[in-house]
Amino acid sequence: PYNPPSTLNGNNVTLADVERGGVILNGRYEIVKKIDEGGMGVNFLAYDRQVHSRKVAIKFLKEGEENNLWLR
Repeated sequence: PYNPPSTLNGNNVTLADVERGGVILNGRYEIVKKIDEGGMGVNFLAYDRQVHSRKVAIKFLKEGEENNLWLR
């Protein structure tokens, strides 16, 4: 059966939500797959549904990295 993507908004999105798949962020970015993982976060391939399905990369920071001064 077809399971439509779930739409998640704002700061309530977790890395675990995205890794489960079938997620659209803020009604715009449809997560396709994980493409890379590093020390600070995990990168995903996504499509921007508002700009003709343009491919974009989205990084989710690992827990604790949101306070990293290098990111400001």
